[in-house]
Amino acid sequence: MQAIAQRGDRLHVGSHHAAYETHRQKSGDDGEGGKNGGIAHLADRVYLLQDGHVRASGTVFETSASLEINRDEGEGLAAVIDCAIRQYDEAFGLTELAIGSHPLFVAARIEGERCRVRIPAKDVSIARNAPSETSILNIIPATVDDISVSSHPSALVRLGIDGQFILARITRKSLAALELREGQQIYAQIKG
Repeated sequence: MQAIAQRGDRLHVGSHHAAYETHRQKSGDDGEGGKNGGIAHLADRVYLLQDGHVRASGTVFETSASLEINRDEGEGLAAVIDCAIRQYDEAFGLTELAIGSHPLFVAARIEGERCRVRIPAKDVSIARNAPSETSILNIIPATVDDISVSSHPSALVRLGIDGQFILARITRKSLAALELREGQQIYAQIKG
């Protein structure tokens, strides 16, 4: 997981180019750990361009968690979520954020009231039952919202958590073994 900073006015998203629009004032953050703990603003809307035409558009949250847009993206695929900042734990060097009512721990000092967090799909695993005695701190109840299976050995699963969405890239074998289906309640395990 990582907090996100804006760079310039163009983003490269996988094999697509994206332009973005923002209505936020610059905070003075350089994106490298300056003011606001390295968190800068990010796009409000993203426009994915292909062959000079808008292929898709939406909020950064919608486009980053879209199965249609991201189905064929590789290892860098990640969803962006909006979190409340709860508190920093000095002893362990972790900031506790909140996705809705659920805690999310990140290994960084983040200050302010809210931040956006990028969660790579490869860092999300799925359990049908609540795991216990695990080193993963971020175990969050979620709902299977959608599933995309391609010719690759993996499947992409969109998970809903309190009105927001993250992605999990799992093997098709795991998809079959867990018997995942839309609407199913599961647990998302997110590496920190």
